[in-house]
Amino acid sequence: MSSHRLETQVAAPCESPDPVTGTPLSPSGISLTADFRGVRPGLLRDGETLTRMVRQALVEAGCRIVAQSVHAFDGGGAGVTGVFVLAESHAVFHTYPEWGYLGFDLFACGRVSLDGLLARLTFLLGPCRIESHQASRAFRCPEPCSAHPQAPILPSGSTAEEAAGVWT
Repeated sequence: MSSHRLETQVAAPCESPDPVTGTPLSPSGISLTADFRGVRPGLLRDGETLTRMVRQALVEAGCRIVAQSVHAFDGGGAGVTGVFVLAESHAVFHTYPEWGYLGFDLFACGRVSLDGLLARLTFLLGPCRIESHQASRAFRCPEPCSAHPQAPILPSGSTAEEAAGVWT
């Protein structure tokens, strides 16, 4: 099992400036993706248990859950998809039991312990391998929108050819 060392983060500083203006962007959130491989297929089909586990890990990491929805698929691999609406943004998971795989995504705009979240999910899921990535999300710009060129707004029902013509 690979080891992870992710510190508690709000949002890491952006490494690159706005591509249009060259002005540094203000970081506003963090995105975490994690692929858990080698998880027991029976667990990956059990929507109720998975929901409880992921919910527990999110809460322990400092997330505040405001809503959740889980869907268990019939037939095939009979996987499960879960969505958590957080006060900080959202988290989702999807399973492929036939591959022993659970994919997890988190977008958070507040203080969340990524280290604690991954450690708890790893403990609860018992995978043989984990791959995770994080990225700073910057959507606040330090200057007004008038400083940036605007993309054209296409009328509803525009065709792909019409849309392509706008950009040429």
